[in-house]
Amino acid sequence: MITLEEIREIHKITIEMDRNNPDDYAPGERYIGIVEHMLEHGMSEEYSVYLNAAVALHTIASRHPFNNGNKRTASAAAGIILMDDVFYPEIISSQNIYRF
Repeated sequence: MITLEEIREIHKITIEMDRNNPDDYAPGERYIGIVEHMLEHGMSEEYSVYLNAAVALHTIASRHPFNNGNKRTASAAAGIILMDDVFYPEIISSQNIYRF
């Protein structure tokens, strides 16, 4: 199961990609309690990996616990949750995105 520390690290890596764009670079946490609540009450080892990934994706992307990069953090966290169960999402190149 993904941890709060792992989600914070995912966000840190994600937001550092914006360091050269001062308009988008806004590191920091707004309401980290949202993530804590999600991990304690919204996700469980008893749930399927798909449900846990969906909860993480929806909660982080829609509730905005970070100042910026919430959707990117949510997507990466969901991907890591899926990969923990040996499910590897398909990577689509930008040239093939419309054929997918």
